[in-house]
Formats: sequence, C-alpha cells, structure tokens
Amino acid sequence: MNNKQEKIESFMTNEAGINEDKNVLNEHSNWKKKIDKIENKYSKTYWKNISRTSTL
Repeated sequence: MNNKQEKIESFMTNEAGINEDKNVLNEHSNWKKKIDKIENKYSKTYWKNISRTSTL
C-alpha cells in the first residue's frame, strides 16, 4: 500500500481524533508564530543592550 493511500485511510478512520489534533497543532503553531515574531522583534535590541551593559 502506498503512503498516500495509507494517509487517506488513517484520516478516514480517525477523522475526529485527527481533526482535534490538527486544531491543537494549529493553535500551537499560531502561538509559536506570535512568540517568534515577538522574540525576533525584541531579541536583536535585547542582546545589543545586554552586550553593551555586561561583560560576559
């Protein structure tokens, strides 16, 4: 059985569970994107300030 067919069959048999997992994953990835965006925005200035104020 090829991979595509297996995926389709497992989706058909576990649709509710898969949809639930997808929702959780989507929610997680949306939060991750938001967090990454915030980190990218602040990390550049944050690390600049850290390196300026402390001698590591």
